[in-house]
Amino acid sequence: LVRAWESLRFLGKLKLVLYLIWSSLKQPSQEELQKWMEDIMKDGDLLTASIKELSEAFPSIGKVIINERDIFMFAKLRQTASLGSRKIVAVVGAGHCNGICRLAEDMYKPQTDMSSLSTPEIIQRVVETKHWKVEENDEMKALTTDVLELQIP
Repeated sequence: LVRAWESLRFLGKLKLVLYLIWSSLKQPSQEELQKWMEDIMKDGDLLTASIKELSEAFPSIGKVIINERDIFMFAKLRQTASLGSRKIVAVVGAGHCNGICRLAEDMYKPQTDMSSLSTPEIIQRVVETKHWKVEENDEMKALTTDVLELQIP
């Protein structure tokens, strides 16, 4: 959330705060709730629509919350796969599936942003903030280099 907040300029921060205040004060009517419920029931892809709406209203927040998280998760999967041949099971939220799959496909295409970068460099780009740098913080450095393994007996 720090990266999302830092990605906004002053007017974007003001817009977000006002939007949150307005949405907490304005209660939906019975008809609005009914329409919302009907939309959910007929259109099962409410998550994609919500993400699109957020990205349109606040493009930089959408970039940080969705796109950069996709990149981070894909890079960690790539990092894990580089340890050797093994099966990897990744459980990710539905909002990230398309982005991670797209990144996997793009990785093998020439001239993409990620094709020339190492996995730690990719991760570093998405975890650093204006105030938190990988070189200055051991916890941030661990995000770029550590791979955790869970073995169930």
